[in-house]
Amino acid sequence: MRHLILSIAIASLSLGLSIPSQGQDIHFSQFFLTDLSTDPSLTGRFDSDYRISGVHRVQWRSVTLPYSTFQFTADAHDFQQIKGLGLGLRIMNDRAGDSRFNTFSMAALISKATPMDDEGRTELRSGLSIGFTQKRIDFDALRFDAQYDGTLYDASLSDGELLRGDKVSHLDVHAGLSVIRYQQRGRMRLLGLSIWNLSTPDVSFKQDVSVFLRQRHSVYGEYSVGLDDNWDIIPSGRMMWQGPYQEYLLGTRIRHTWEYSALAKRRAYIGALARWNDGAYICFGFERDEWIFGMSYDVNLSPLEVASRNRGALELTAIYLMDVFREERVLHRKCLRIL
Repeated sequence: MRHLILSIAIASLSLGLSIPSQGQDIHFSQFFLTDLSTDPSLTGRFDSDYRISGVHRVQWRSVTLPYSTFQFTADAHDFQQIKGLGLGLRIMNDRAGDSRFNTFSMAALISKATPMDDEGRTELRSGLSIGFTQKRIDFDALRFDAQYDGTLYDASLSDGELLRGDKVSHLDVHAGLSVIRYQQRGRMRLLGLSIWNLSTPDVSFKQDVSVFLRQRHSVYGEYSVGLDDNWDIIPSGRMMWQGPYQEYLLGTRIRHTWEYSALAKRRAYIGALARWNDGAYICFGFERDEWIFGMSYDVNLSPLEVASRNRGALELTAIYLMDVFREERVLHRKCLRIL
C-alpha cells in the first residue's frame, strides 16, 4: 500500500491529476557532455564536421519502477561549409514510474558563432530550438479515491476525473547565448545562459486544471586551468530556476592528456559535483580520437534518501565525431627512393 500511495503522489505532483501544480523539465547531470540539452547555442560546438551522441539515464530503482531517459542528438559544425553555422536534431524519450508516464520530444536546433577577436579564439554563440513534445500516461495503472466503495477497491468504478485524454502535446521553443574562449590542448573557458519553455505550454491531463510548464533559466560555465602540459583541473557549475524550484550544481574534474593533436587525441578525466541540499555525483570519462565516453552516478542526499536508500541515477554518454569535408589525415607517407 505504501508503494501504491507513493506512486500516486509522484504522479499527482508531476501531472496535476489531483492538485494544481507546475511542470518541470527533464535534464541530465553531465551537462558538459550534453550540449544540445544544455543550451541551443552550443549546437555545432566541436572541431569536426558532424557529431552524433547518445545518453541513457536510469534512476529511482529503489522507490518505484525505474525512470528511464534516452536522448539521441546529431549536429553539424559549419553546416554546408557556412562558417559559424550550426544545425542539429534532438530526440528524447523518458518513461517514469508505475503509470508508465512517457514523454517524447523532437526538436531542430540552429546556432551562429561570431568571432570576437582576430585570432578566432573567442566567440559569441547564439542559438534557437523549436520542437514538439507529446506526454502520455496509462491511467489503468493508477487507482483513484472514487474507485473505493468504502471497503474494497473496484476497478470498474469511474475514477471521477475530467480528463482530456491519455496524452497531451505542445510546442517547445528554447533559446541560448554563450561565450567561449578556446585555449591550447583543447582547454577552454565557457559561460552561457539558456531559457527553456518560452511558450509556457499547458501540459495538464485534466479538463478543469491547467498545469503550465514554467520557463527554466539556466546559467552555466566551466574554466580549464592548466597545471602543466598534461594535467588540468576544470571547475564547473550550473544554476537553474524553474518557478519555485532551484538547482545549484558545483564541482570540478581533473583531466590528464596523453596526446592532443590533429592526428590523435588521448585524455581522461575523473570528478565530482554536488547539488545544493539534494545530492552529488561522481563522473568519469575518456576521449580517444573521434570517440568520447562519459559515465556518472548520482547519490541522493535529500529528504527522499530514506525511500531511495541514497540511490540515485546512472548516466552513460557516448559521442562520435566525424570528418567528411576535410582532407584525409595522412599518418604515414612513403618517401621516394633516391637512386
